[in-house]
Amino acid sequence: MQGRSRKLACSMLAGAFCVTSLAEGSAQSLSTYGTPGLVEMPTARVLKDGDLAFTASTFGPNYRYSATFQVLPRLYGTFRYSQIPVFAD
Repeated sequence: MQGRSRKLACSMLAGAFCVTSLAEGSAQSLSTYGTPGLVEMPTARVLKDGDLAFTASTFGPNYRYSATFQVLPRLYGTFRYSQIPVFAD
């Protein structure tokens, strides 16, 4: 379990660093799904062109990781990875 906790802590630290540096430049918050918005509520706002953001979140035993990239002025793409222990067995 210590290896998993260490990986999660490193991921969250890296995600916090990326989101902090992103927030300094564009003042845009990201949801736990990695999209522009607050917590679980996405918004119609977009990031600046070329912005790249990584997020890591946990909710109980579930983990979510995402990478978001602003491709065009009104188009962004997000890669998400979720880990749900109930389905991992």
